[in-house]
Amino acid sequence: MKFKLPSLRIPGTKQERLRSLTRRFLVGGAALTLGVASVSFVEAPTVAVAETVPADYTMRITGFANMPFTNNVNQYAFGSSNFTVQSWMYSEGGCGVSACTYMGKENSWIFGVLNGEYAWALQGTNGSWSWISSGVNVEYNRWQHVTWRKTGTSLRLYVDGENVYHVNSSVPSTLNLGQNFFIGSRENWSEWFYGRIDEVKLWKTDRTESQIKNDMHTRPTDTELNSADMVGYFDFNQQSLETVYNIAKN
Repeated sequence: MKFKLPSLRIPGTKQERLRSLTRRFLVGGAALTLGVASVSFVEAPTVAVAETVPADYTMRITGFANMPFTNNVNQYAFGSSNFTVQSWMYSEGGCGVSACTYMGKENSWIFGVLNGEYAWALQGTNGSWSWISSGVNVEYNRWQHVTWRKTGTSLRLYVDGENVYHVNSSVPSTLNLGQNFFIGSRENWSEWFYGRIDEVKLWKTDRTESQIKNDMHTRPTDTELNSADMVGYFDFNQQSLETVYNIAKN
């Protein structure tokens, strides 16, 4: 059991609003294996709040090898469920003329940057798949909150809480089981992300627009961490060089 305080992140120059700031106990759930090479932990911006707040860390990726992953293909599989995938992203370049995967399960679902634009690929049962660009440009060297929300055969992209992309074609209703879950790269491919990733949240439900806006600035509540809807929450604050903990309790 780890006792920690939530902190307030300032992405770029826009200060986030935190609805409430409370102490709570968090219990680590299923973890991801982490190699040492190419991954480091750096302090994320914080602001004082009525008492001393510990440093908040983010994961920085600068190479292909040894990204956090799970060795159980059944974890983080969405199947026929609606889902929402969220994270804070700080792209540092290196993805302008190629694909950089920042999260996903090979042969199931992946999200990344393709030629400088946010992109996705979803594979249905026994189906084919390929990268599809959203046409939404990544802003390099600043924090952006990125949310992908799948509802049935519809997929939406939200950047900093705003719906900037919507597609209802080539979106399978049921996803293939796929391979292992990775953060920062794509299994068996050299499509690694270059930059920082933080506050990864995986929901087995389609969050509403108001919830997405709220999720930008708040950590999950104890109720959410214990709910069947939240299957993954990674804040990278444990500072282990071997393990990244899933704080969600599912």
